[in-house]
Amino acid sequence: MVGAGLVLGSAACEGPTVGAPAAPGAAVASSTTVTTVTTGTGTTAATSGPPTSGPPTASLTPVPDPADGGDGASDLVRDLAAGVQATVVGTVPAATAPWLALLQPGAVRRRAEVVVDRMRSMGVGDLSLRSVVPVPTAAGTTGVDHDTSTVRASFTYRFTGIDVADRTFTLDLTVRRPATPSPSATTGVSGPGQAPGTTVTTVTAHARSSGEVVGWSPSDRPQPWDLDGVVATRTGGSLVVAPAGPTLTDLAGRVAPALGAVSSVWRDSAPAVVVLPARDGDAARLLGRGGLETSADAQGGPLRDVAAVTDGPSNPGVGAGADRVVVVPSVWAGLTSAGRDVVLTHELTHVVVRRTTTASVPLWLSEGFAELVAYRRAGLPDRVGVTPALTGDDGGRVTALPADRDFDPSSGDLPKAYARSLAVVRAAAAGPRGLDGVVRLYRAVAGGHDLDAALVSELSTTPEQLVTDADARLRALAGPADPASTPSR
Repeated sequence: MVGAGLVLGSAACEGPTVGAPAAPGAAVASSTTVTTVTTGTGTTAATSGPPTSGPPTASLTPVPDPADGGDGASDLVRDLAAGVQATVVGTVPAATAPWLALLQPGAVRRRAEVVVDRMRSMGVGDLSLRSVVPVPTAAGTTGVDHDTSTVRASFTYRFTGIDVADRTFTLDLTVRRPATPSPSATTGVSGPGQAPGTTVTTVTAHARSSGEVVGWSPSDRPQPWDLDGVVATRTGGSLVVAPAGPTLTDLAGRVAPALGAVSSVWRDSAPAVVVLPARDGDAARLLGRGGLETSADAQGGPLRDVAAVTDGPSNPGVGAGADRVVVVPSVWAGLTSAGRDVVLTHELTHVVVRRTTTASVPLWLSEGFAELVAYRRAGLPDRVGVTPALTGDDGGRVTALPADRDFDPSSGDLPKAYARSLAVVRAAAAGPRGLDGVVRLYRAVAGGHDLDAALVSELSTTPEQLVTDADARLRALAGPADPASTPSR
């Protein structure tokens, strides 16, 4: 959005639904003896002895019903996950971790070292393996001495000290294993309690961890630690990820004041995760919006008119506890200092409000409130924030509360939807109950109360009257800009 020299950002709240983590419990194994007993009735049972060697690690309980029957690729991935978890929460750099032996030397191993060390530096905790399943579209191969297959591993995690809910990510891991050894069988040997004629086959097999991972890549959205060209820092309890140097320093220095501005209105706060990738395409991929390389190329694409997006999992009845603010770098670079403060405060308003409420509200209320808090902090004239609503065939009129569909980027009028929402919320704050009344209205509706009833109880108004008041405010601002206009509330 563009208004009076400021590029302003819009926000969208979305994300995957995640579940509970698995519990710790398994260990890396290097070799084991597997005895398969085939009874005279054709039934089969298998037992395995404890690992005979291999370093102890913090680990994960294997998820039930492994996709490949408990051996091979899925088992190796479980062992890898256990080792990664121990490194992420520990103090030993990835370069010296024993689990690296499970990765093919070269590019795959180097990438894993980098990614895991980034996870540690960002403060990843509660890392848990959720599931391991075959990738249906990945064709495996069988060679003279090896088999290759691809599995998808699903994990949950939290940023320690920030997240109060899980986020999910998935990795596609290609595993190459030695071809299955031929068993040697001894027939007619029966042990205690076994029927005569039982065949006992003893195989000395490779370990659960036999083979190596030869491919490692995110299968869906990347995570902050997957981004190249950025570093992480903690500031005031929040995590900021951005290119090193002035960009990181500038962004990190704005987070705490922005959260303070939110707290002064909302009377509550929360730490945040703010990610400014090196490239627009990385921002789009973090949000699951494809490989958009530059916002200028969007031409109506997924990040058109967007400076930043608040993204995170949200479930009815539960506050959002793992939001991420993703900043579009090309737009951020073109902002004035005041514009950056407006964009960041807007998004952090979403983060704090979503953390402390449990139900959705109409978009005009959530976006208008975030705009109000942001412009209030900037102290800019009222006209600045509503300029897009003052143009067009309607002559800057507000005839109804903005509908949720007006905030669809494909509507082609996103700036006007935000400007009208700001006008409506400002009109509410100008009423007898003031800004505190708007906060009470938001909390009531976000707590499940009916909007119309809450307007009456918290603001002593109705939807129709609110529209009339907002329309009057816009018409008053439709004349020439007045530098001495009353600053935004």
